[in-house]
Amino acid sequence: MPSYVNLATLFCFVASCFLPWLAGIARASDPRILSVDGSSRATGYAEANKIITFDGKTHVSWLDSTTQDGFEVKIRTLDHATSQWSPTYTIGEAEDNHGGPALTIDSEGYLHVAYYPHHEPMRYRRSQQPNDTSSWTPVTHIADNLTYPTMVTGPDNTLYLTARNSTGSSWSNDLFTLSPGGSWSSAKPLIEASDTSYFHFQDALAWGPDHQTLHMSVRMYGEDPRWGYKIGYLQSTDFGDTWQHYDGTPVTLPAFESTLDTVEATPPSQRAQYENSSSLRGGSIAVDNNNVPYILYNTLQDDGSLPRQAWIATPDGAGGWSKTLLNDKIDILPDNGWGLGTPGGLTITPDGRMTMVLTMADDSSQGSFWGTTSSEVVWVESNDGGQTFTSQIISNVDPSTPNWLPSIERPTGFNELTTADPAVVYTSGERGSSNTAIVSNEVIFWAEGGNFGWNGVLGDVNQDGFFTGNGHGTPDRDDVSAFIDAWGSGELPGVFGTRASYMRGDLNFDGKTDIWDAVLMRSYLIDNSMPTERLAVLFSPVPEPSAFPVVLIGLGTLAGSMGRTRWCHTDE
Repeated sequence: MPSYVNLATLFCFVASCFLPWLAGIARASDPRILSVDGSSRATGYAEANKIITFDGKTHVSWLDSTTQDGFEVKIRTLDHATSQWSPTYTIGEAEDNHGGPALTIDSEGYLHVAYYPHHEPMRYRRSQQPNDTSSWTPVTHIADNLTYPTMVTGPDNTLYLTARNSTGSSWSNDLFTLSPGGSWSSAKPLIEASDTSYFHFQDALAWGPDHQTLHMSVRMYGEDPRWGYKIGYLQSTDFGDTWQHYDGTPVTLPAFESTLDTVEATPPSQRAQYENSSSLRGGSIAVDNNNVPYILYNTLQDDGSLPRQAWIATPDGAGGWSKTLLNDKIDILPDNGWGLGTPGGLTITPDGRMTMVLTMADDSSQGSFWGTTSSEVVWVESNDGGQTFTSQIISNVDPSTPNWLPSIERPTGFNELTTADPAVVYTSGERGSSNTAIVSNEVIFWAEGGNFGWNGVLGDVNQDGFFTGNGHGTPDRDDVSAFIDAWGSGELPGVFGTRASYMRGDLNFDGKTDIWDAVLMRSYLIDNSMPTERLAVLFSPVPEPSAFPVVLIGLGTLAGSMGRTRWCHTDE
C-alpha cells in the first residue's frame, strides 16, 4: 500500500508558502485586467469620464503606451448578457501621457470621444454604429494648443467640450459645442488664468437633473512659482450660454479667480506647501436629485502639513459651502500618517447614494500622492446624504506597486447609471520618468458592487449577504459548504460580478472552480478568523512526500513563467 499525507497539511503548506505564486498565476488570467500596456497615466484625469454604460453594455477607455506604437487610446466593451469582453480596439494615437480620452454617449447610442493633445489640436471621433466601439468616424481636429478634455451630452445630443487653451499670454479654460449635423464651434473662454505663466484648471462638468443646468468645478493651479490656491464653482442654466454663481448672480466671462464662487482657498502663508500640485487637487463634481452640487477635492492639514485630507463640499444655503472631512469618516484609513485624497471621483446614483473612489497612501512617510508605492484605491459610499460612510480597498494591495488614478463612471447625459454601484477603472503600476516614458502598467476594471449581479461580499458563495460557515452546515447557510458543493465546476460565465459564477465557487471569475479559488477561499476564512480545515475534503489523497518537490517545482516554474509574461514592469 502506498503511503499518503494529510491533504490539509499539504494544502496549508502550499497556500501559505507559495501564496504569492498562486495569487500571481490566478491574477494572470483575471479578466478584470483590461491591458498590461497601460501608460503612466493610463486612467488619469478622472474629471474626464472614461466609462459608459448603455443598453446592456459597458464601454471602458484608457491610454496605452508601447515601444512599437507609442501612446494610443484604447477601448473595450463588456456585454452584460454574455459577461464577455470585446477585443481591444484602438481609437487613435495620443501626443504623450496627457492624451487620454473623455468619453460620452448620445440618446441614440453613438459614442463620442475627445483625446490626443498636450498643447496640440484636440481630436474627436464618433462611433460608426450605436453602442459599438469597433469602428469610428474619421478624425476631426478642434482648435489649437488644447489639453485636458471633459465632455458631456445635452438633451438634443449637442456635445459640450471644455479644455485648457494655452494660446496667448494668459491661458484659459474654453468651451466648445457641437450640434447634431454641425461643426465644432469656436472657443468660448469660460475662465482666464490669473497669471501669464503655466496654469492648470482641472475643471469637471455635471448636468443637473433638469439636463439643462451645467455645474462646473475648477482647481486653480499656476502662477510663478506655481501653487494650488483655489477650488471654485460656476453654473449655467441655459446650456452654457451664460454663467453665474450658485446664488444666480451673473458672472462676466471670462471669469477670473476673483469672480468664481470660492469653495476652498489656500492661505497665502502656506504658498510653499501648496507648490506640489497634489496638495490641492480637485476630484470631480456630482449633482443630486435636487440640483445641488457636491465637489470632491483634497487639501493639506490646516497647518499646511501632511497627511493630505479629502473633502466633499456642498452649498450651505447661506452663501457659503458646507464641508465634510472624509478622513474622519473612512474606517479603512490607517491612523499613522496615511493620507486620503484625489486622484478620484464622485458619482451620485439615481437612488441618491453618494459613491466615490479615492486614493490613500502613506503620505507622511513617502511625502507624495503621485504614484507612490503605498498608493491604493478606496471605494467609499454613503446612503444617508454624507452623514456616515462605508469604505473598502478595491485595488489588489501590493506594497511594491502603486494602485492609483481611479476613475468612476459619471453621468454625462445619457449613460445609464442604475442603482447599482458605478464601475471603476484604475492604473496599477509606475508613474514613469517623464511625460513620454513608455511603461507597461496594468489597467484594471472594477464593478463588483452589483452592476452584474454579485453582491460584492467576498466569500459569500451562497449570496445571502453574509460570509459565514465552517463547512459542516447546509450550503444555503454555510458558504464553505456551498463552495465544496461547487468544487470542480467549469464552463461558468466568468468575468466578474456575475452571480451565477460566484454561486458556483468561481471566486476569481476565470470560468472554473479550482485550486486558485480554494486559495482565495482560504485567505477569506483566515481574514475573518474562520476555520479552514474543511477545505481538505476538496482533494483526493495525494502521494507521499517524495512527490512534493515535483509539485512545487511545477508551481514555481508556472508562476515564474506567468510572472515574466504578466508582471514585468519597466522599472524592475
